[in-house]
Amino acid sequence: MKVWIVGIKGSVATTAIAGVIASRRYNLPKFGMLTETEDFNNLYLVSLEELEFGGHEIRDVSLLDAVRHNVVENGYLSLDIVNDIKKDLNDIEVHLGTVINCGDFITRMASEKCKGATSIREIEERITNDILEFKRSDDCVMINLASAEPHFDIMPEHKTLESFESGLDKDLKWIPASSLYAYCAIKNNIPYINFTSSLGNDIPALKELAVEKNVPHYGKDGKTGETLVKAALAPMFKYRNLRVEGWTGYNVLGGFNGEVLSKEENVIDTTKDKARVINNCLGYNIYSTTDIIYYPPVKNKKVAWDLINFRGFLGYSMRMHFTWEGADSILAAPLVIDLIRLSHFAKKKKIGGLLKPFAFYFKHPIECDIGNLHEQCQMLINWIKSYK
Repeated sequence: MKVWIVGIKGSVATTAIAGVIASRRYNLPKFGMLTETEDFNNLYLVSLEELEFGGHEIRDVSLLDAVRHNVVENGYLSLDIVNDIKKDLNDIEVHLGTVINCGDFITRMASEKCKGATSIREIEERITNDILEFKRSDDCVMINLASAEPHFDIMPEHKTLESFESGLDKDLKWIPASSLYAYCAIKNNIPYINFTSSLGNDIPALKELAVEKNVPHYGKDGKTGETLVKAALAPMFKYRNLRVEGWTGYNVLGGFNGEVLSKEENVIDTTKDKARVINNCLGYNIYSTTDIIYYPPVKNKKVAWDLINFRGFLGYSMRMHFTWEGADSILAAPLVIDLIRLSHFAKKKKIGGLLKPFAFYFKHPIECDIGNLHEQCQMLINWIKSYK
């Protein structure tokens, strides 16, 4: 089964790819993958041995060098293992992507070869040809693991498939790269998952196209670290009728992802998604702030400190704070593998449109009002059980 990754040389993508290949050879632990637990037995999900990767990337660095850089910086595999899977990595098909509406910072980091002044339809045709030549007659899933794009509002041209495609024909460049990739995938019957905070498939025209083609898709903004804790912890206050007054969080992040999110235009949607989870779980709005701080020394590690002010019996004021530390790509990679396997499963079962049971994996699940992690998990398990 083929997997096409947008942002294939990023830290999450290289961790997932190297992790899958190394796991096949060395039978490494698969902690973090929900699809490896008992509830998912007997579903005949695609095995890790069957996954074949390809993708788009905007930087000139080789995939092997990107994996080596990630491993040296974060130490999740030994260099001996990387050297042992060198041929597997070199055999992976990679093409230059597009930086349309990706923001100034990401565009500056990109190869000059993907910045050419071509029409939007020409870009779409090139992307589509790359994917279809890779896919051939096999099943395929696309997942977006690229860096966060600047916030992009839904425009009138996004409201219907007809107006969307008319805009493409008129070369109106009002579409971000994430949505163009989503269009190329769904149009060609390829399930699409947006693991980023970018707009992607969250526009009416693409939802209409997915229903018309009966293609499964979902997103957005993978829930990996601090927000995962928020989604599990916030319901506790609701269950015990403790009144939360405020919740502030500071996220310290290094690596390329941290550098991208240090730019105001690229971080807006991510911080909104983090705050949305708390209000959703509590059922009321509170004073909430989230700051993301770029701090190179932590590299790919993610450190978060949260302070919660709440009131209990007799209105007594109390507070709680916690520190969360984890490796961002190690937390994200197993979710990516889960989503690939489950999207392929949905396609085999002829399930199209928005996969709302996948809300468990996202900070901002599309068209789903359930933010409580426990309820989201049960929704996913119930969905799986209905197909056993």
